[in-house]
Amino acid sequence: MNNGSNNTTHHRQHELIDAGAAEQARTRLRDTLASHTTDCGVYFDSRAWIITARRR
Repeated sequence: MNNGSNNTTHHRQHELIDAGAAEQARTRLRDTLASHTTDCGVYFDSRAWIITARRR
């Protein structure tokens, strides 16, 4: 159940940075994504273990 608190928190966090800092963050994000873009999509060198547990 979503009571909207996440949305409210997001707006509060957004208000903590000025427009210039927000634009700089967006630019850095775009540059990072662009540097990891391939013909097959966006790839980052990372690894994860996915574990499934079941109770008997």
